[in-house]
Amino acid sequence: MIKYLPKILYENIKNPQFIYELLDPDSLEVRYIGKSKDIKRRYLSHINTSKHKRTHKECWINSLILKGKKPILRIICVTIDKHINRVEIENIKNSENLTNATGGGDGQSNISLETISKIKITKCKNKKWNFIKRKKEKKVVGYNILTGDIISFKSTVEAGKYGFNSSHIGSCCRGSKYFNTHKGYIWKYWSNNAI
Repeated sequence: MIKYLPKILYENIKNPQFIYELLDPDSLEVRYIGKSKDIKRRYLSHINTSKHKRTHKECWINSLILKGKKPILRIICVTIDKHINRVEIENIKNSENLTNATGGGDGQSNISLETISKIKITKCKNKKWNFIKRKKEKKVVGYNILTGDIISFKSTVEAGKYGFNSSHIGSCCRGSKYFNTHKGYIWKYWSNNAI
């Protein structure tokens, strides 16, 4: 269910951007905060991707769907493009018990070590998490350009379970001219002098 704002509130804004909340339909607790230009499409995207159960948010939405329910989407702010990231970050910062993987702003470029730990702890009990190990798994290390945090995974495939794109990480590690960084991290294959 989507709760829209009256169009009169934003009809004079050229290309409006929306900040929205996903609420638990039973408790009305805010569980996710996001941004979108197209609210209906974004809501359907949340519902459709929940079947993959790769993230805490997808697991939460999937658990609702299994009960015959869906999250409630409520628009909380309409703004213009240049303010959207700041407004999203502020709303996420001022909320608790969210399923967001990051602090907002520009996708998952600022994913923290604490968030990765939470994702690992709360990941779904699902057979899809039991990926077939590849023979040539190489440990990868990511260095956050902004915070200096260092994260590591057993392989690019494992990093993919936590919201990163394993192909992009592999390209960074191989020194691709197209991918220097991925989601705010410099990536290298593990060695004693990786970063």
